Amino acid sequence: MIYKYTLDTVTKLEVSKYHQILSLQAQFNQPVIWIDSDPRQEQTTITITAAQTGSESPGGIYLGTIQLDDDTYVLHFYAKISTA
Repeated sequence: MIYKYTLDTVTKLEVSKYHQILSLQAQFNQPVIWIDSDPRQEQTTITITAAQTGSESPGGIYLGTIQLDDDTYVLHFYAKISTA
């Protein structure tokens, strides 16, 4: 099943262990992510963190960069997957 989530500076999501991140984009000037996830499978937590250009990288898996507010606000997104 494909889910859409609106992202904040730090967003925690429960997804299936074998999820697939499909796309990260700006929609209506909000950062959103689409994830293919099976709710019947074992779940895990992913933490998605946004970092502005010029700030410290939060580390993790780089997901992509989006621009907001007529391209004046640039955010870089990273994910960390819980192993517990």
